[in-house]
Amino acid sequence: MNIFIGGRPSTGKTTSIRTVLPKYRNDGKDFSKDVGIFAVEKNRPPFRDDGKLMIIKDANYDLIMKVLKNPTLNCYVIDDSQFLMTHELFNRCHENGYGKFTDMAKHFYDLLNWINHNVPDYVNVFFMHHADVNENGQMGLTSCGKMISEKYPIESVVNVILQSEVNQNGFFLRTKNRGNDIARTPMGMFDEELIPNDLILVDSVIREYYGLKPITDHPAPKQPTPQAPSQSTVTTAATVPPTKKPA
Repeated sequence: MNIFIGGRPSTGKTTSIRTVLPKYRNDGKDFSKDVGIFAVEKNRPPFRDDGKLMIIKDANYDLIMKVLKNPTLNCYVIDDSQFLMTHELFNRCHENGYGKFTDMAKHFYDLLNWINHNVPDYVNVFFMHHADVNENGQMGLTSCGKMISEKYPIESVVNVILQSEVNQNGFFLRTKNRGNDIARTPMGMFDEELIPNDLILVDSVIREYYGLKPITDHPAPKQPTPQAPSQSTVTTAATVPPTKKPA
């Protein structure tokens, strides 16, 4: 299932991934072994992960589709997904004509369609995607050229889009559209208009709403409880012979 978290840069999209790690959770649960991250542009997260995140670096269309053809995890994130189009644009910048823009739109369209029809329903694929505001004040997900934005607008073909926002109280995800936003979620999925920028929270709500298989918490192995030495080896005041006084 395709899910978008979109918004302006530095509004908490990638940071929402932090909650797969126990150090950023109040309950101490660990989801890092069941969430894979395709890093399209930046290969390091904007938070300390202690090397626990499953990051697939320098991801492109072929690599993403190769992994998702036989998914072994319940949740994947395509971070900075708009750069799939941007990288192709710069790699082909010397080509004349509009054919390259048609190809860029087709490749992104193919990825969305391919995930919809080939990836199991219980596998959620999150797109962390930049968004821009046009001259009319309408926010839209970033694309290269007009073929995607006008002929195949992502906002119209994806059921769940959360909009990243930041205000004086912190970083949030908007769940409901106010008219000029990209946010859209099915009726009754979220009660609040703003929720914490928490990937696991979003994933859990979506799975509960659609009755999907939950992703797995992998708790840290319990350390064996130290055993107290047996009484026969303990030296205490009761087992030390009294000192004999000199005659």
